Amino acid sequence: IYISNIMTQPGETFGYTLKDHVKEIERYAGVSLDYIIHSYTPRNEEVLKKYIEKGAEPVKVDIDDNRVILGHYASVIFEGEYRIRHDPVLISEILFNLLNSVKNQKLERKSPDLEVKL
Repeated sequence: IYISNIMTQPGETFGYTLKDHVKEIERYAGVSLDYIIHSYTPRNEEVLKKYIEKGAEPVKVDIDDNRVILGHYASVIFEGEYRIRHDPVLISEILFNLLNSVKNQKLERKSPDLEVKL
């Protein structure tokens, strides 16, 4: 499960789209992601302007894939200054629902003797 960045990082991922982020993570991790959670950027022009001035921009969604869970899971919070952050309650609900959805699924393993309990 990958919870994507909402904004790019200046000097690191500027210009990266969601597809670019996923591609790099899968390349370095050597695995394919099962789920990708991405939040639309909150519409707060004043806060967005500050991010843009620092060289960041919203991560653009360019994946049409059934692994992607899109929604409004972020908000503007105050941490010494206003920042765009994932809403921990909403993200935890998504993770809880994902885990519940696979709880009863049979997991494929190389060893038939291996029993996995979730």
